Amino acid sequence: AAKWNGIAAIQNLADLETVLQIRNNATNLVTVLGSGNVGIGTTGPGHTLHIYNATAPQIAIDGPAGTYRDLSFKTANSLRWLIRTSGLAESGSNAGSNFEIWNRDDAGSAISSPAFMIQRSSGNVGIGTTSPGAKLEVNGTALFQDDLTFSATSDKLSFLDTSVVELNFNGNAYIDIDND
Repeated sequence: AAKWNGIAAIQNLADLETVLQIRNNATNLVTVLGSGNVGIGTTGPGHTLHIYNATAPQIAIDGPAGTYRDLSFKTANSLRWLIRTSGLAESGSNAGSNFEIWNRDDAGSAISSPAFMIQRSSGNVGIGTTSPGAKLEVNGTALFQDDLTFSATSDKLSFLDTSVVELNFNGNAYIDIDND
C-alpha cells in the first residue's frame, strides 16, 4: 500500500472541519477536528477526547506489576486528583495493585495518602487509611445524615478504643435495647 510522508498543506480550518482522518478502508479510525477535538471511532468528536465503540467501549491503562497506573485530573497543569492502582508488587493471593484516589493541594502535592482506597485482595475500603481491616474502615470522623443500620445474625456496635465512649444526641433521640 502507498504511504504518505510529509505535509501537504497548512491552512486555518473551522472548529468542525476535519484536520486529520485515519481510515482502514471505509472505516474511520481516528478523526481530528479544527477545534482540536479527537475522535476514536467517531467522525464528530464533541469533546477533547471522544471514544465510541458500538459493542464494548473500553479504555485500558496497562503496565507491569509493581508500577503505578495513573489517571490524573489537573487545573492549570497543577494536579488536583489522581486515580491510580498502587505500585505494590503483586505477590500472589490477589495482593498489590490496590485502587486508590488521591487528593492534591493547590501546589499539586498529596494532601493525604490516599484519601480513598480499595484493597484488591479483600475488597476492603479505606477512607483515610491505607490498610483497612474491615469492609469499611474510616480513619477520622464519619457523619451519617440518616440511619446507621446493622443487619446480620450478630448485630453489634463495638468500641475498640479504651478511652471514654461518648454518645451525643441532638434533639429527640433514644437507644432501644431489645433482648429478645
